[in-house]
Amino acid sequence: MKIIQISDLHIKKSPNSFHYGIDPRNGFELTLKSILNSKIDFNSFFLTGDISDDGSIESYDYVLNLLEKFNKKIYFINGNHDSKNNLISAFSKSKYFVPLNELILDNWLFIGLDSCLEGKDFGFLSDSQIQKFENIINKYKEKKFNIGAVVHHHPIFVGTPLIDDCPILNASKWIDYIKTNNQIKLIITGHVHNHYSIEIGENTKLETGFSSFALFKKGGSNENEDIIKSYGYKIYEFLNDSYKTSEVLLIE
Repeated sequence: MKIIQISDLHIKKSPNSFHYGIDPRNGFELTLKSILNSKIDFNSFFLTGDISDDGSIESYDYVLNLLEKFNKKIYFINGNHDSKNNLISAFSKSKYFVPLNELILDNWLFIGLDSCLEGKDFGFLSDSQIQKFENIINKYKEKKFNIGAVVHHHPIFVGTPLIDDCPILNASKWIDYIKTNNQIKLIITGHVHNHYSIEIGENTKLETGFSSFALFKKGGSNENEDIIKSYGYKIYEFLNDSYKTSEVLLIE
C-alpha cells in the first residue's frame, strides 16, 4: 500500500498571488505533474494541512478540481492557515475528499488530530483530541494494528529554529504516552516545509513532508532569508509490520 503526502500548499484566492515572491499554484501544479509523469502505482493521498494560505473557498475549490482528476481518495487534515469551515464546505462536494479522523487501511490504523488554534502559528492538542487518540487506540486494541498519527504541527523539535518556534506546545504528555505503546509506529506531520525522519523512543518516528510551495532551509532561522524555491512530496509504502519512505524533491 502506497500513500503520497502533499502538504503546505499555501494556495491563495487570487491566481496571481505570490508568497515570498513565489507562486504557490505553480509549485502545486508541478508537483502533481511530477506524480503523473512518475506513473507511480499508489492508493491514496494524505493532505496534511495549510492547504490554503488565506482560508478562501476559491483556494479549496482550485485544489479539489486538480486532485479529483487522480480518481484517488484524498484524506485531509487542516493546518493553522486553513479555515476549517471553508475547507470542509468545499471538500464535501467531492466523493474523493475524506476528513482524516479514523482510518483503517490493511494492517494500519491512522488517526487524524487537530492541532490548530485559530489565529496562532503554534500547535496545541486539546484534552479532547488526546482523549480521542487514546479512545480510538483502545477501541482496536485487540486488532494489533500498526498505528500512525496524522497531525499538522510537529510535536518535537526538528532542529530548525524557524519552525521550532511553533510546534505543538503541549506535546510532552502525548509523546510520553506514545513511547509506552509499541503499536504506534509513526507521526506524520506537515508544517515544517521539509523532510525529516526523527526517532521518538524505541518504536516511533516523526515523519514530516515537503511543501508543494517552498521549503524552509534546514537549520534556518530567518523567515525571509531561509526560503528555498523548491518543492516536492513524500511517498509512504506501508508493509505488514513496517513502512518505508521515499522523497521527491523538485528544484526550481
